[in-house]
Amino acid sequence: MDMSHTPLSIAKERALILCTYNSTGLGDRQTDFIAEMLSAKKPDVLLLQETWLFESQLTKLSSLHSDYMAHGVSGMPERREIIGDRPFGGVAFLWHRSLAASTKIVRCENNRLCAIYITMDTTAVLLVNAYFPCDNHSKTSVDAEYQAALDSALCLWIESDADVVILGGDLGPIPERNLTLGLNNIKEHSNALYKQR
Repeated sequence: MDMSHTPLSIAKERALILCTYNSTGLGDRQTDFIAEMLSAKKPDVLLLQETWLFESQLTKLSSLHSDYMAHGVSGMPERREIIGDRPFGGVAFLWHRSLAASTKIVRCENNRLCAIYITMDTTAVLLVNAYFPCDNHSKTSVDAEYQAALDSALCLWIESDADVVILGGDLGPIPERNLTLGLNNIKEHSNALYKQR
């Protein structure tokens, strides 16, 4: 199972411990793994991708561990009872209850992203959790859906007054080329997205 565990020093007084996990659904196997990992690693924040939950099922996130609060978005439109194809998408955060007073949910326009804002001591952190589309294998252009997700992530950064911005999650295969092409496209067509600091 793909999971990373990274302590990130963002303030002299404290480190923020992040984990990320592409769960490919939230069946019993995945929810058991998440509960065990949260109990063992005790991260401040868990970034989940591919939850495969409908909007009406997002409350399931809050029951994954009693020490964690949750927020997520669905990648799937609500459908009839029968799903004809494989479910897809969905991103979420679980953050430790000790951060409840200092964590704020940031609304995102793109359902491939969710974001939270955490104030740690004197440092403000914007965390963006992404599930980007698969690589289109083009050497000259980025898939429109990938570009839209990247634009949305950059807009969150630009509109934020955070000291630290972290983009995590599943950025798709070969993200370096996609990100380079995507950033070049933004630079050429949307100079307004860049903010001087």
